[in-house]
Amino acid sequence: MKNLLLFLLFFTTVEAMVKDGIRRFLHEERTPHWAIRDDPNWGPVHVQPEQVHLSWAGLNAYWVTWMTFDDVLEATVQYGNTKEGRSLGRSVKGTISFFKDGKKSRYVSRVKIVLDGDEDKPGDIYNSTLPPGYRVGSHRGWSSIYEFRFMKRREDGGYEIAFYGDMGNENARSMGMIQRMVQDGDIDLVHHVGDYGYDLNTDNGRVGDEFFRQIESAAAYVAYQPTPGNHEAADNFTHYFHRFTPPNGGDPIFYSNVLDSLHFLLNRSLFLH
Repeated sequence: MKNLLLFLLFFTTVEAMVKDGIRRFLHEERTPHWAIRDDPNWGPVHVQPEQVHLSWAGLNAYWVTWMTFDDVLEATVQYGNTKEGRSLGRSVKGTISFFKDGKKSRYVSRVKIVLDGDEDKPGDIYNSTLPPGYRVGSHRGWSSIYEFRFMKRREDGGYEIAFYGDMGNENARSMGMIQRMVQDGDIDLVHHVGDYGYDLNTDNGRVGDEFFRQIESAAAYVAYQPTPGNHEAADNFTHYFHRFTPPNGGDPIFYSNVLDSLHFLLNRSLFLH
């Protein structure tokens, strides 16, 4: 059976080609601003993880991305389950990148999780009837516990994939329906095909923060795949690049992923030189 090739082409503009290292990743042995005082009673202020969302990394793997507003030094995902019940006994660490819009600093954590076995050959967790749980953060603050939803063919065949675009954080008429359907297991994968929050950069990113808080109750359960629209173009797509993580962990404008016989290609088609 030949692969079905699905092109998602969106006409957007960009000022320059994406370069490796566009994200500023923080060194593991760094000294954060709050540690300079050398005071055990002084530490980071805005430590609570928020805006948690998943993205595709393989049949049996996810990228988990979230944000804090201070440098917490570590990015950790705890996850797992057992036949007897949920146990978050597995732990994986990732990276933290930094970007700034106006006076607002944002720290974006990314962790790649291969749930069991390897990326495309699942093991016992995948075959378990109990969805594995996970939480993100550090010893300074943890998220709520969410569940991974595996990409498995439904009993009647195929997958339920949601495609939509142009969703703001105000008057988002379908937000509640998407949240409910994801949590009820009626959607396996989401592709948001451009134009988020209106706009992610508005008010130094405040609108983008609010949008990601709203969509967390869906995007923390299933892969939330992005594509840039014209509303993401501000400052050379700064907020889009920093907030999203594609399957390869790199460029979120050009990427692809394969699900059985379906091949997704995510692309921008117009450049300004």
